[in-house]
Amino acid sequence: MNAPPQGSRLDCRDPQQCMALIASLPLVKTARVHTTLSALLEGMFATPPPAVSYLQILELARAPLAFVQDELSARYAQRSLVPGSSDEDTLTRVAELWRLMAQAYSQVASLGGDSSDIQNRLALICHRCIHYAGRRITEYYRARREMPKGLWSELYGYYSSAEEWEIADIPVAEPLSEYIQSHTCSQALASVLLADLGNPYSRSARELEWLVRWAQRFSVFADVKPVDGQCEGRLY
Repeated sequence: MNAPPQGSRLDCRDPQQCMALIASLPLVKTARVHTTLSALLEGMFATPPPAVSYLQILELARAPLAFVQDELSARYAQRSLVPGSSDEDTLTRVAELWRLMAQAYSQVASLGGDSSDIQNRLALICHRCIHYAGRRITEYYRARREMPKGLWSELYGYYSSAEEWEIADIPVAEPLSEYIQSHTCSQALASVLLADLGNPYSRSARELEWLVRWAQRFSVFADVKPVDGQCEGRLY
């Protein structure tokens, strides 16, 4: 499988070209890879490949995307951001790429409405939407910046779809986690809520990383329930 020749225009409707591009990414060139992945996601959103292939491409992109995102976020995690600085621009780019991933998985669900292969994987798709919407929120904790309006609404919007489709508690594989082998949509939401409970803005960069890791590990013991008159006042 060969990547498109240098200088050629990528046809995002062609799954083979997209997967070849991901396989050829030079991870040592972080900024270049980040730009390439952003362009790929934007291109597929504008001219999407078939839904099943689209999902395969996104799953293939997860590992290199996580690597470059962590590399870039390290630039501002250790110090306060100066308004108008290059680090502030880096935060914007990192947060935007998390958003593009959530948006892409959501588009797969929309495109695959008539596909049994997609319908059978809706739990995984919703989990990824929730996961990446949550990563976007976590990024503002890491940068110690107030997050833009609407991020929590977006997160809960993805989760409400999982509830509506009755797939919120179906476990799916999570190969990127070093602690858990499977995760559910409700646990993905709980991971973000538990991190938020841990006073993330007061944490050092190292403490925040541990907070996020432990939130994911303890999410498997948490229950996400609708708010009603039966809820105890002490619940979060």
